[in-house]
Amino acid sequence: MKKSIAYIILLGMFLYSCNSSTSASNNSTTENPPTTVADIDASETKKTGEFTVDGNTYKGEVSTQTFVNKNYSVLCQWNGEGNDFALLQITFHNESEALNNNKLTIYHGSQLPMTEPDPNNYTISLSGFGKQFGDEEFTGAEGSNGTIKVSNKKIIISDMKLFSRSKEIRTINATISF
Repeated sequence: MKKSIAYIILLGMFLYSCNSSTSASNNSTTENPPTTVADIDASETKKTGEFTVDGNTYKGEVSTQTFVNKNYSVLCQWNGEGNDFALLQITFHNESEALNNNKLTIYHGSQLPMTEPDPNNYTISLSGFGKQFGDEEFTGAEGSNGTIKVSNKKIIISDMKLFSRSKEIRTINATISF
């Protein structure tokens, strides 16, 4: 009987201590509310870019991405009505090349090579959904011509031909500040 009473007392003390530590942690979270997405976004200025695809103009939000392998992408995405969207992505080997390289050469494909990369290569891809895009991706390929210039965190693309796997062609022009 004495053992049963001792177990009940120990169990009671354990439950009481668990409840008081839960209360303490609840109080601390109400005193320091978590940071919200709005708090983070308020300090960032959104950049916009513009690109044309076969004469149709799209204005969209610009973002950048740095990948694990240090590749650096500049993206411009237009969101239309319903499910329509268009995304233009230009990828460089790293951010420094995106900022300081005037001898750029288009790489044929949507991804830069992982081994023996040429520091002057970049990729460009256009994807989207809607009547102008279907669901195909258009990338640089043999026969892609046109120019790309990068200066003062601004990309200017002129008359660049991109190709899909089904051999469709899209000609793009763009001015994108990042």
